[in-house]
Amino acid sequence: RNLSAGACKDVSAAELLYTGPSPDETALVTAAAANGFALMARDAEAVVVRETEYAASMPFTADVRYERLANLEFTSERCRMSTLYRVPGGQLVLYTKGADHVMLPLLVDKTPHDTLRKCYDHMQEFAGRGYRVMLAGTRVVEEEELEEFRDALEAASAGLVAARDEILQEAYATLERDLRCLGVTCVEDSLQDDVPETIRYFQDAGIRVWILTGDKMETALNVARTSGMLRPTTEVVTIEGEWNAVRRQVDALLTAVYGPDHAAAADP
Repeated sequence: RNLSAGACKDVSAAELLYTGPSPDETALVTAAAANGFALMARDAEAVVVRETEYAASMPFTADVRYERLANLEFTSERCRMSTLYRVPGGQLVLYTKGADHVMLPLLVDKTPHDTLRKCYDHMQEFAGRGYRVMLAGTRVVEEEELEEFRDALEAASAGLVAARDEILQEAYATLERDLRCLGVTCVEDSLQDDVPETIRYFQDAGIRVWILTGDKMETALNVARTSGMLRPTTEVVTIEGEWNAVRRQVDALLTAVYGPDHAAAADP
């Protein structure tokens, strides 16, 4: 059955079919359900998770309600999103997920070095396989922090449009800090049908094909190989760093390939 916002008292976790606008989130929720944490209901105020535990080798399930207090939305600039819940027992807990390059600085102070090293190794492995990789973290939030956050949101909604984003980002930053690493997730992003053949058709016609991506370098290289953009005989040159350093590396590479007059020779 498709997940609805209502209660699912008479529905088993195995009967649920999750749908949503993000294939990544659908995959992650499905994987969580397969491991004993099934999302059973969701609305603007709360989520209900059917949690399975084992006692004396016997499964015990309970539907647990988590009150949703705030969503810190994803943007391409933030590269992360967070949700604040009041969990059973009354504690406030923030959960954050996002790209590794923005998450690692938020995790480094509260996560043991060995844990971060294992996460980094997993990220490199998954990215090398072409998977989309995210890091997840959490922290306990104090009631006073929640009140300050709500005050900031109110100030942002009442303020000028020009200052609204700045106030929001500052408010988000007060919560998204000192996170403890929960782990790494990866989702396979399969190519659509006939992608390698289409790219080869363009290349044979003399059309230059580029990949522009925000993914990790390892993921981009894997996609380039599986899509046929990089052939077995292709020499790969890696250029990275801040803009001026990149320009110098590109200039040196073009000079080595085309000579001092590379600007004219390399023009399409």
